[in-house]
Amino acid sequence: MQGWRRFALVMGCLLLGASAALRLIPSRPLPSAPLASSAAREAAEEAEGEPTYVGVQACAACHADQYRSYLSTAHSLALADIDPQAEPADAEFDHPFSGRSFQAYRAGGAFRHRQWLTNVDAEAFVQDYSVKYLIGSGRHTRSYLIEDDGFLIESPLTWYASRKAWGMSPGYDRPGHLGFERAADLGCVVCHVGRAETIDGSLSRIAIHEQAIGCESCHGPGSAHVARREQKGGVRPAEEAIVHPGRLSRELSEAICSQCHLRSDATVFVRGRSAADFRPGRELSEYRIDYRQDRPESQMKVVGHVEQMRLSRCYQQSDGLTCTTCHDPHAAAAPERPTSKYRDACLQCHTTSACGLELGERAKIQPADNCLACHMPQVSTNIPHVAFTHHRIGVHSSEPREPAAGEGLGDLTPLADVSRLSDIDRDRCLGLAYLEFSQTQNSPQAQRHYRNRAVELLESVRNRGLRDAHVDSGLARVYWSDSPQQAAAAALAALEDRPLPPSEHVNALFVLAGLHFRARQWSAAGAALEQLTHLRRHPVDWMLLGLCQAEAGDDAAAIASLRRAAEINPYQRDVHEQLARLYVRQGQIQLAERHRRLVEALEKRDQELTKKK
Repeated sequence: MQGWRRFALVMGCLLLGASAALRLIPSRPLPSAPLASSAAREAAEEAEGEPTYVGVQACAACHADQYRSYLSTAHSLALADIDPQAEPADAEFDHPFSGRSFQAYRAGGAFRHRQWLTNVDAEAFVQDYSVKYLIGSGRHTRSYLIEDDGFLIESPLTWYASRKAWGMSPGYDRPGHLGFERAADLGCVVCHVGRAETIDGSLSRIAIHEQAIGCESCHGPGSAHVARREQKGGVRPAEEAIVHPGRLSRELSEAICSQCHLRSDATVFVRGRSAADFRPGRELSEYRIDYRQDRPESQMKVVGHVEQMRLSRCYQQSDGLTCTTCHDPHAAAAPERPTSKYRDACLQCHTTSACGLELGERAKIQPADNCLACHMPQVSTNIPHVAFTHHRIGVHSSEPREPAAGEGLGDLTPLADVSRLSDIDRDRCLGLAYLEFSQTQNSPQAQRHYRNRAVELLESVRNRGLRDAHVDSGLARVYWSDSPQQAAAAALAALEDRPLPPSEHVNALFVLAGLHFRARQWSAAGAALEQLTHLRRHPVDWMLLGLCQAEAGDDAAAIASLRRAAEINPYQRDVHEQLARLYVRQGQIQLAERHRRLVEALEKRDQELTKKK
């Protein structure tokens, strides 16, 4: 079984580094501790007299006018069930970067997305899924979620309104994109729904309790408010029954918008908090800390609106300028006067004579005398083919300045006041922020620099006695290339933490699975991988599980696992090679030959793509 050994060596190098020396890791049962469900948290809050969620229809019963106007907003359309008849026309196109072709089409009353290898007639390379959810209002894009075996995944196909055409989803327009593999986890979904929670601690098996962004997303849980209106006893005073964002301080009001419209260079949740814990009326920094690296902006982030606004001199010199100065959360801007609506907001503080251009000159450039055209222009974003309004109010150059050499290694600083946190928690959050930031760097030098900063801080907080799954899981990931024993200890420590966040559960299990796999501890590796396949949908987990099962002599289970890996990603040569070898061992020569032909087709495709680079 030379092929198996070669593949095991490749995976071992991938996981741990070729020079890592590994002793056997003691096997023991793996702890499993999913994060407490939101339903359980709500039950606890209700028992303590805290308001709970009632749903948008309960609000609509008394607030019919606001509900009707809300239905015209983008928030009400943030996530919707697919209506096949309302989707753009069927289409098919090739994607030369990846050597694949794609199709959006209707069949059997469903709207479907499909991909296959361009110019290759092999059914094994075809993936075809029914689309479940539409993401977004469709003003700029229409993106889609698919459900497979209960897991939510993002479709690689997006409709771009500006081009009136189908194209690759953001992040997919490159040679080795993920296809139908990108998980839609709670961190992605939570900003498109009213309420959601993970199922059994999984990354992307998600229960959506209220689709779209509803009333309680901004006003907080409404049970006490409804009870007071219905004149039930045992409720809070009227002023505490519901959150009125207009009566909050600017900071607390903006915290509501910042849940989703503030994304900086790194985001870390405060110890014991998660994405679903925030409640309107509270400070966002009680739940999460956002960090920014001070450097020139080279491109606008779509969800960086709040951060951009706060960098504006208009914002800094005003006590009242905020998100709702321009945006009415209850109604969309009237189509007949969008320009004048925003211009009027500018003229609350500025005069027309303050503009640096004379009126006649302005009229030549902007007949509507639109302030936003110059001071909040439409600029390119990190989403291909899409331009959004830049929320940093000011004088903008036509081309963003790219950072000069050496400017990219600045420190991360928190966007909010973190003085309420203890010294050890501030170091924990900053260390985790550096670790996250290091993983987004293209330069190996920058990756090493920020990873080293992360390790220094995370080791410090652990040596000072802090026990936290995020810290232990983070250290396990950075240790596994150079110090397998430390990686194993950190991963096991993460798994023993309670409650265990899904992301850290997955990361720790994968580290342990890789370590056991490299040590040829097939049973222990298989146990970790079995858990992983229930927590996430990833072809590598199934592939490694198949290898472990084959080494243990269970060919039937190994074939089933490898076939599942090929279903999730049919373009992995190694999977088809191992299936061919297993089928030979089982005496199923025709099936073995089939997978050998698939390997040849993939090798040819890879050679063609290499020539195009």
